[in-house]
Amino acid sequence: MKKVYQLIGTGALTTSLLLGITTVGNTDHAIAAQSESETTPWYNYDGYTYNNPNFVLEHSFVEALYADNVTINGYQTEADAKTGTGGESTTVYDTKILKDKNGKVGTSCLMLNQVSLLNKHSKKLIKRQ
Repeated sequence: MKKVYQLIGTGALTTSLLLGITTVGNTDHAIAAQSESETTPWYNYDGYTYNNPNFVLEHSFVEALYADNVTINGYQTEADAKTGTGGESTTVYDTKILKDKNGKVGTSCLMLNQVSLLNKHSKKLIKRQ
């Protein structure tokens, strides 16, 4: 009789360990997927870019460029767009948006006031020294 109780106890312990490991494993994948989506840098800019070019110097803008996750005036560029094969261009505010034949945005041409941008950048350089 003692061996039957040991067998039942061992079976219950093994079952609970397997269920616990499976639950923890699934939770780790869910946490990893959630944290990856939360840490992807993004940047959204709406409006005229010519007189307000300072956003291109922001760290969050540069990080979002590296992550290919920048939206300018409601258009986000897509890496698989082929703009050299025809398509159309759209102007929103002072930004020119180039689309390929399939309607995918390949390029956003920003008009920037270089004098304003240089003044802002030189002020940052002076503050660092």
